[in-house]
Amino acid sequence: MTSSDGHLGGYVHTKDLLANDPGLRAQPIHRELIRPLPVVARTDALRPVLETMRNTGAHLAAVSENGLLIGIVTLEDVLAELVGQIRGQARGAS
Repeated sequence: MTSSDGHLGGYVHTKDLLANDPGLRAQPIHRELIRPLPVVARTDALRPVLETMRNTGAHLAAVSENGLLIGIVTLEDVLAELVGQIRGQARGAS
């Protein structure tokens, strides 16, 4: 969801939409369904990004650099990178 100035203002989780009364699904999205989108810096390490997402309950985060949005990172992306790192370290240790 974007704000009137074009910045990302939040996101809507699919489960929130599907939990709505089916008769309301053709209606505009209610503001209370819009979840805040945390912002992380492009230079942030994976663990602090995961911690931010965990603390906010978000599955997505906006990635910024010098105050500009440069992308979106998903919880799945972060976990895949961390698990890959753990697996890689375990293989190297044996």
